[in-house]
Amino acid sequence: MWATEAERRAFIESDGSVDDVLTLSVTNTGATQQDLDGLYLPFYATDANEDRVIAVSDGLAGTPGWQADVLEGRFTVVVHLRGALGWEQTRMVGVHLCRRGRAALWPERIHFADPFLLRESFTRAEGTVVFPNSEHRRLVAQDATVRTSRTATWVLDVPTVGPQQMVAYCEAGQVSVAVRRLDDGLALAHRAAALTSTGEGAPIQAAQRTLLEALTATEASGWELDQARVAVGALAACETLSAVPRYERLRRAIKACLDARELVRRARPVMVSSSQVEPVLLYLLQQIDLQREEADLRTPRPDDLEVSLRYLLDFAAWWRRDGVRDWRSGMRETDFQRQLRHYLGIRVDDPDTLMRELPIERGRVDFLLIDTPVELKAVLLTGGRTEPYLQQVAAYVAARGSSVGVLMVLDTTDRSAERTHLPPLGDQVSVKLVPAVASAGKPTEPTLLVVLILDALPPHPSDLR
Repeated sequence: MWATEAERRAFIESDGSVDDVLTLSVTNTGATQQDLDGLYLPFYATDANEDRVIAVSDGLAGTPGWQADVLEGRFTVVVHLRGALGWEQTRMVGVHLCRRGRAALWPERIHFADPFLLRESFTRAEGTVVFPNSEHRRLVAQDATVRTSRTATWVLDVPTVGPQQMVAYCEAGQVSVAVRRLDDGLALAHRAAALTSTGEGAPIQAAQRTLLEALTATEASGWELDQARVAVGALAACETLSAVPRYERLRRAIKACLDARELVRRARPVMVSSSQVEPVLLYLLQQIDLQREEADLRTPRPDDLEVSLRYLLDFAAWWRRDGVRDWRSGMRETDFQRQLRHYLGIRVDDPDTLMRELPIERGRVDFLLIDTPVELKAVLLTGGRTEPYLQQVAAYVAARGSSVGVLMVLDTTDRSAERTHLPPLGDQVSVKLVPAVASAGKPTEPTLLVVLILDALPPHPSDLR
């Protein structure tokens, strides 16, 4: 006797094709060993539409015999099994298909509708669709059992025979940084599980790293979070395991992280206590997402905002350590701009993404770093106040069609005689919501500005330097 659990994972690609992985976990529930040689398992797709086979595995080394053809209008892959299966042993059989045109992609929405064909031998059936990593984060799948911002999962009725619908769409929406990373980690874990079943290289380490980052990015607490961290931590030893226990660890990690997701969603982000770039960057992105959600901002944030902010924070860390040594009293804003442009020009992958002054209506921004508007100032700040400059910069950012921009200010106040410590990098950067100014005939919306303040002539902590 056999018990067969079926899982289908459909990964939507950016061109509308779908990486479809069908996994059958076959367990021998009889009293004796069962010989598998000569047996075969058929895998059915819903129709034939330029489908092709990427990989096939029957859980043993090497590739088993298989055939693929269109039978009664359905693309069918038949896998010929090998070897034997002992009492209560489990073997995974996986088929990886590339199916062209199975998803519909529009600028405002990604849509998937494709049934899972069930067989009477299935004792359990589950289907998951994984949407691509993009700004489309509002996922709608009304009959799904579990949803995140990138995945919808259906636990399907068995022993129902025939097609069970899997319908979902994803549109533009916002989630917090911690939830976004958790959902990205879950998507990676699903891919790792799918490719484990087909004997292909699986991104287990990437999934573990991303999930751990999300689980430690908030002040959330609770046994669900503890269980999730244990389950994700157990992925570290996955590479040494055989396919079935590796697959089960991935499934446990996925379930545990889904159980903890609500705690992560409701929790406050971890406050920055380090001057290192990555914690500051994570805090900034969390604040941006939280304030966008609270203000119900619908204007999109710049593409690759995270990459742009990392470049700017890297520059800020370098400036505080080394760059400031070249600054002298009497230097001008253009000198600061030149140093920043030179620093970024060395490090930006494509120099063409770094643009000089960009005209926008009656104003300008100093440059776009990838797609992020950046305005530079070198001024004497009174009491560290940047308010006099916020509205002008916000107008430039809004005219660019973005909801987020950066104001980087070099404070030229001479503090070199002060005997105090330079504040941590996290204390010199903030996210400010700038209210919109009414404009005749045009809709208005607040703008978020990342404000970064650097010192031109910083204090020294003591005379022993």
